[in-house]
Amino acid sequence: MSTNIPRNITAVFSSLIRSLWTPEKLSKVISPHQFFDQIARTAPIFQGYQQQDAQEFLHCVLNRLHTEMSTTQHSTIITNLFQGELWNEITCKKCGNVSVKSDPFLDLSLDIPEHLNPAIHGCLENYTAPCEAEWFCQRCGVSTNCEKTLKLGICPAILCLHLKRFRWNPGRRRKQKLDGFVEFPLSRLDVSDWMCIDYDTDNCGLYDCYAIVVHHGQGINSGHYTAFVLGVENQWYHVNDEKVIPVTLELVENVKAYIIFYKRRE
Repeated sequence: MSTNIPRNITAVFSSLIRSLWTPEKLSKVISPHQFFDQIARTAPIFQGYQQQDAQEFLHCVLNRLHTEMSTTQHSTIITNLFQGELWNEITCKKCGNVSVKSDPFLDLSLDIPEHLNPAIHGCLENYTAPCEAEWFCQRCGVSTNCEKTLKLGICPAILCLHLKRFRWNPGRRRKQKLDGFVEFPLSRLDVSDWMCIDYDTDNCGLYDCYAIVVHHGQGINSGHYTAFVLGVENQWYHVNDEKVIPVTLELVENVKAYIIFYKRRE
């Protein structure tokens, strides 16, 4: 075991980022093996080379980075960039009493509608759609029927949208992949329709895409992940292990995204 590997994920990640942006290394392939090794030590599920879920890996990295940095500060660059708040609004159908509960999130996991060729707007609409439930109303003093509605209370600087492409198939008793295309904009994603009505900051609901994770293959325990990343001068690149090639805008617009990263417009 190498003794020169930094002892925590934050240090390894910092070293990796510095290597990526070192001028003499910009045209070379940078291996993240030390970063991966440190993650595997913290989360044994990622040890070895078995296929793992990219969203689970993202959560693991973000939560670990935040935990390590929060020992000296309450908010960190992770929460400042990635964390938003969902407002769960519950309305009693008997007396009209409204209760609002806030839940922090690092990404939104969106179901893919059954109809063919859905759009990301439809996924968001489905995610925030009102639903009926039973709830203990403090005003009525009993459990009553209520309507639950989700709204974006705080929009994060980086909005991560995870498309739930793996769904349990009761007949086959295993998860199957939903491989259909989901349309999504590369610029000016407007989420203002799903924000709280008193959220009126200019452009706070507009987002531009800068990275996409794609899963290739049919099984949840097999396949391959690649990424599409927006580089300098608005050029998109396909990152596939050690291969990084420029690609057209049209190609990026038609990829079957698994995780989409959006940056909020200033």
